[in-house]
Amino acid sequence: MGSNDKSSKERRSSFFRRFFNWPLMVVFGVMLAVIVYVNGIITAKISDPEYKKKVFGEKTSKQIFKELPLYLVIGLSGGTNDESLSVSYMDSEPEEGWTHEYKTAKLVLRRIDPGTFLMGSPENELGHYDDETQHKVAISQPFYIGVFEVTQRQYRMIEGMDSPGLKFKGDTKPVDHISFIDIRGWECLGDSESKSDEIDDSSFLGGLRSKLRMNFDLPTEAQWEYACRAGTTTALSNGRNLTDRKHDDGLDGLGRYAFNGGCAEGSVQNGHVPVGSYLPNAWGLYDMHGNVSEWCFDRYKADLGSDAVCDPKGPEKGKFRVLRGGSWDSPASSCRSASRDLYYPDYDFSSYGFRVVLNP
Repeated sequence: MGSNDKSSKERRSSFFRRFFNWPLMVVFGVMLAVIVYVNGIITAKISDPEYKKKVFGEKTSKQIFKELPLYLVIGLSGGTNDESLSVSYMDSEPEEGWTHEYKTAKLVLRRIDPGTFLMGSPENELGHYDDETQHKVAISQPFYIGVFEVTQRQYRMIEGMDSPGLKFKGDTKPVDHISFIDIRGWECLGDSESKSDEIDDSSFLGGLRSKLRMNFDLPTEAQWEYACRAGTTTALSNGRNLTDRKHDDGLDGLGRYAFNGGCAEGSVQNGHVPVGSYLPNAWGLYDMHGNVSEWCFDRYKADLGSDAVCDPKGPEKGKFRVLRGGSWDSPASSCRSASRDLYYPDYDFSSYGFRVVLNP
């Protein structure tokens, strides 16, 4: 028995020496600390001018963004109690797809690279309106945009409460009854140019910016349509044009609207559905057609003109802000890639929501 006990102790001692080698553990700990430190620098400070100059040298924000992975993921698990939020990156969509956590405890954005496109619609497009004059637009800077509309759980994680008047409840459903002011704050309500970029700390975007020190905002109207089209020139991002202004088969698989279950001829309001319930566009963005109309940064201008422009941000003055994409109570014609809507920035409805962008 004594000999066996000694042999057992020696085996245990050998085990601990092998797997708990202190020098190796120290080296491993240092390596882990370096990885965490570098990841933290790259993710949390890419909008810090001093940091960019020190680490990236003379590279522009455009070059830096193009070197980053395709997807940016913000961890929201700490919610309003966290002074900062975690940021990570992925080169591709997870093998298991965008699971529940990416619509509740995380906020995922996709990188959109610069390019040019035809904004608006041709006059012969079914559903065309006079404020959709076709013109060439250049997007000169890369940006990240939400893969999904901001959900009720995500909104609650940042703001600490639901949006007032929330109608169709569900953690993975888009936040509704949301005004432009709820998203950006009262500071941006003024008509002057000096106030056009101001964001209140108490707003959703104010909270997101303060926790990450990154340039989050609503997409400009041009960014939104560029991302929605994903290289297409047709009425819908799946390469199809409408055959009917109200109920169109080509739209049925892309998003919730009035005539595929949203509002049944205006009698029964079934409302929106959980984000990602329909097919994405070619760039992996969901619900760009229907579900909820999405607020954009721009003030509304009826005539966008036919001249080519670069990175337009709308007029400096105006009472109305732009909404895009149509919603669960819209006909097919209002869910086209080029369709434009407008309303007062301090009003909210159960058909209004939003998605975020991260600019360089």
